[in-house]
Amino acid sequence: MDSYNVSHRINRLAFGDYFPGIVNPLDGAKGVHDMPNGRHQYFIKVVPTIYKNVRGRTVNSNQYSVTDHYQRSELVYTGNLPGVFFFYDFSPIKVTFEEEHISFLHFITNLCAIIGGIFTIAGIIDSFIYHGKRAMKKKL
Repeated sequence: MDSYNVSHRINRLAFGDYFPGIVNPLDGAKGVHDMPNGRHQYFIKVVPTIYKNVRGRTVNSNQYSVTDHYQRSELVYTGNLPGVFFFYDFSPIKVTFEEEHISFLHFITNLCAIIGGIFTIAGIIDSFIYHGKRAMKKKL
C-alpha cells in the first residue's frame, strides 16, 4: 500500500474581497500529521457579507467559519482515499456591516455619563470610608 503525507499549509483562503475587520480563520493554518494516509477534512460555512464604509463605498464579499476533522490512517475505511478535503456550505442569510459616525451630541452625552459614573463610584467609596472610620471611633 502506498503512503501519502497529508501534512499541509494554507497560506490564504478567502471568498471575496477584503474589508476592514474581516477574519479568515484558515489564513496561515497548518496541518502537520505524523502518521501517513490520514484524511483531513475542513467543513466551511460561507456567509455572504456586504460592507459599507462611512464614505459610501460598498464591498460585496463573504465571510466563513470552519471546523476541521482529522482521521488517522487506521480509522480511514476501505475505499476512502487519504487527503485534504474542503466541504463548502453557503448560508442563505446575508450579513451587512455599516460604518457610521456618531454625532457630537451623542459623544458629549457619553462623556457626561462616564464622568457621572466616576463621581458616583467616588461618592460610594468616600461614604464607606467615612462610615467605617465613624464605626471604628465608636468602638474605641
